[in-house]
Amino acid sequence: MTDPHRQLAVFHAMLNRLQVEIGKREQAHRASLEAVDPSLRGSARNFLAFLALRDNSTPALRESFEALGMQFPAAQPAHINTGMQRARWLLEAYAGVARTRPLLHGAQDLGLERRSDDLLGRKRKGFSSHILVTLPDSAVTDRKVVKDLIDAGMTVARINCAQKERRQWKEMIRNVRHASREAGVPCRILMDLSGPKLRTGQMVPGPRVAHLRPRRDLLGRSAAPAVVWLGPPSSCPQESCRTIIPVPRRWLAGIRRGDRIAFVDARGKKRTMIAGRGQSGGRPAEIHETAYVQTGMRLDHVDRNGRHRFARIGTLPRVEMKITLRPGDILVVHNAPRRGEPARRSSSGKVLRPAHISCTLPEVFGCVKSGDPVMFDNGIIQGVVRKKSTKEFQVRIVRTAGEERTLRADKGINLPHTIVRAPALTAKDRRDLGFAAAHADLVSLSFVRTARDVEELQDSVERVRGKKPGIVIKIETSEAVRQLPAIVLATMRQPRSGIMMARGDLAVEYGWERLADLEATLLAMCRAAQLPFFVATEILETMTRRGVPSRAEIIDAATASRAQGVLLNKGPHLVAATRMLGRILRTTPGHPRDYFFFS
Repeated sequence: MTDPHRQLAVFHAMLNRLQVEIGKREQAHRASLEAVDPSLRGSARNFLAFLALRDNSTPALRESFEALGMQFPAAQPAHINTGMQRARWLLEAYAGVARTRPLLHGAQDLGLERRSDDLLGRKRKGFSSHILVTLPDSAVTDRKVVKDLIDAGMTVARINCAQKERRQWKEMIRNVRHASREAGVPCRILMDLSGPKLRTGQMVPGPRVAHLRPRRDLLGRSAAPAVVWLGPPSSCPQESCRTIIPVPRRWLAGIRRGDRIAFVDARGKKRTMIAGRGQSGGRPAEIHETAYVQTGMRLDHVDRNGRHRFARIGTLPRVEMKITLRPGDILVVHNAPRRGEPARRSSSGKVLRPAHISCTLPEVFGCVKSGDPVMFDNGIIQGVVRKKSTKEFQVRIVRTAGEERTLRADKGINLPHTIVRAPALTAKDRRDLGFAAAHADLVSLSFVRTARDVEELQDSVERVRGKKPGIVIKIETSEAVRQLPAIVLATMRQPRSGIMMARGDLAVEYGWERLADLEATLLAMCRAAQLPFFVATEILETMTRRGVPSRAEIIDAATASRAQGVLLNKGPHLVAATRMLGRILRTTPGHPRDYFFFS
């Protein structure tokens, strides 16, 4: 046998072995394949072929495809089976026994476009992807900001069910629908169910004190005074961010612009405020020195006639308590709903009782094990479980961003190596799902971990009355990454579905350094399954918050534009960021097959 014929025979044997592996993969997922919606079965088989090719790819197999002048099938994830058939047809043609005709590319691409249109609506003309935007708080009352977002390119408005209440959600939805009709541009509503989010519990209330801090220059001199508002909270101008100090109205009425108000602060320091011009039943005051004022503190005012007039500061809001943590510290996380406290120390600094805090997901205490890593507040505080019981576990802090960091209430907790068994839908999620079915077009579920979580959401959607919203499954836990094939197949049970990569918690749980590879792999997997894919978290984050993008996030946004949708988070410059993302989407080809990561 000549070398070319030997090479063809070897390639043919490799293709046969690969076909056997694909068959084994289909047999192993037979039940999942049967549960897939009939319109997606071909795509599901292509997805399993993609997984088999990924797991059995070798340099020799790649070289054999290249020797025939063919592109390796993994480079076009939507056409794995087509690529295999073309290779087999060429081999048969070289051998003079061609019996089949190769399939043409394109059919599945059109299927993905149709599924994306069915889920999200038609893309804006000239855009390669949809722009999803988390609605800002102002969207409750400001219809103009919603219209500006639609004009800038938004085609899907996201409402976070973890924030606000139904009354505010209704106003947001009403404003989106009205602005959409006014602009003549369709815009769908996505309601994001919270899921079983693991967070720190409440802290003990702090003292009723306010810290007044003037701005200082490089030499420590006062460059700008601290400004406070004297009067009831209702009198403070809307645009003001000043500290509000409640004082009696009758006492305040006797103060004029330029009057001095003296007091002794909580540290025993003598301080003076200068009153400003009165307005709306109150008046501002300036102070050029640092001061701590607290509820019940006495204020002394000398009027123009030399008379001393005294008043007591009314009830100030309590300061939010926080726990300061350093490497080596111990933090107790407990099941009991008691409020968290900082460590209690002796006068010499010895820890008498370690800091403690509760968490919002009781199921975690039956799942966590000694030695498991624990991360708080997006990974800025990292620790390891030292001791555990059914009621609490101790965490030894091993790393902080800087010499020390503070931990507050309602901050995220991540357990990347712990398999947490908790219901996919909380009681709140089920109530919110009923609202979403009546008012929204799409629902997404946060913190999905297994295929069973996906099925639970799908079954719940089927049971709600009225229209059935489309479903978006969010991948943001390390367990979900481990269960990706099963999750994708479960998602395909419902034809109007998609996958979202939420990179925030996922970076903490899966690893920052592995995130780019995972994004490209998820993109390819969804391409193989012909499922709409969305990228979320920190897209144009600097632009959204500060008004000017970084170079890196422009490239990140251009890469993300190869997905069917890109999600922007809210921030002060959200409209400008949406407009910039629109420009990126109009100048980027946006074809997923142009970019593929294969490992």
